[in-house]
Amino acid sequence: ISNSQSTALSLNLQDALQFILLLLIYREFYMKDVRALVAVTTIYCGFEIVNSLFFQDINSFQTWTWAMGSLLFVGMSLGYFLFILKKQELVDVAGYAPAWINAAVAFYFSFSLYLFIVAQYVFSHASPDTSFVFWGFHNLNNLIKNILFAVAIYKGEKGGLIARSDRT
Repeated sequence: ISNSQSTALSLNLQDALQFILLLLIYREFYMKDVRALVAVTTIYCGFEIVNSLFFQDINSFQTWTWAMGSLLFVGMSLGYFLFILKKQELVDVAGYAPAWINAAVAFYFSFSLYLFIVAQYVFSHASPDTSFVFWGFHNLNNLIKNILFAVAIYKGEKGGLIARSDRT
């Protein structure tokens, strides 16, 4: 990117903000244990600090930190799916907004995990056209995630914020 300012720092800050916001959502869903929240936050922040100091400068695309965040959110989304399955009451997943949010997180971060792991190699060794197509897959993934979030908002507006058996 010649004669222009890199957007890496803003993307890195956006990633950190996204991590915080999604962690707060998962706290509301099922992660009530403060120790689990502290553990996930410590892993992410510790990795971010080590990565920034020794591997990928904060002003560069921190694809390894993005991959670590993706790995953590894939784990949390699987944990929430298990939480739903273990509930004693019947949950109408198709009409349950938190399940749609979780599906968006699981889809996006599962697919992005692969993209973020190989991104540094692709961007440093592939042609600009290949890099453009590669990042286009991320844009498509992001679009699908946002559609799933929109469905969750719609379902929430229709009363899908609580499990069916909890409704009166």
